[in-house]
Amino acid sequence: MKLKALLTKNWCLLGIFLIIFLSLLYHSTTGIKESYVTISVSEAKELVDNNENLFILDVRTDSEYNDGHISGAYLIPHTDISSRQDELPKKKSKPILVYCRSGGRSVTASITLDSLEYTQVKNMAGGFNEWKDAGYPYETGPFIKPTTTLTVNTTQSSSEVQTSSSSEHSITSPTLELAYALMSLVIFYIKKRKIDG
Repeated sequence: MKLKALLTKNWCLLGIFLIIFLSLLYHSTTGIKESYVTISVSEAKELVDNNENLFILDVRTDSEYNDGHISGAYLIPHTDISSRQDELPKKKSKPILVYCRSGGRSVTASITLDSLEYTQVKNMAGGFNEWKDAGYPYETGPFIKPTTTLTVNTTQSSSEVQTSSSSEHSITSPTLELAYALMSLVIFYIKKRKIDG
């Protein structure tokens, strides 16, 4: 009975808290979304032809790369992206075209790049198979790691360099932590009012 009276007495406070908590929870979870865009093979071809600043990322295996790849593509298997971040562009806004064999692994790679805070990730739907079927040019042979890749962006000012640890998509955020703190304060307030009578 005391709990019912306490809740009735503080229903307004509880209602306000609930609205704030749900609002904060909604904004913290809906704010987390993939920023990559999936594009067609023809759009990817246009991007390759018209953007010399493009970083082309092949996320397949060595043998798949050897059998055929888009000219200038950099090879990092999709499972190694997080551990080989130092080989990715330093500038997080640099456009990146991601592809694999048929489009599945490139989605995983795009999500990983998104979690690393890259903002211009383009996932090529259909992958290299569709690129090849469309008759677009490609090369064969092993991947040779360019010696200039790591020095290309070193002229960038230190204020432009963004350091990032591999952050996973999760609901935990400063907004959610604030909501939990607010909830704790409301519970403390209710308990204090209960003790004070």
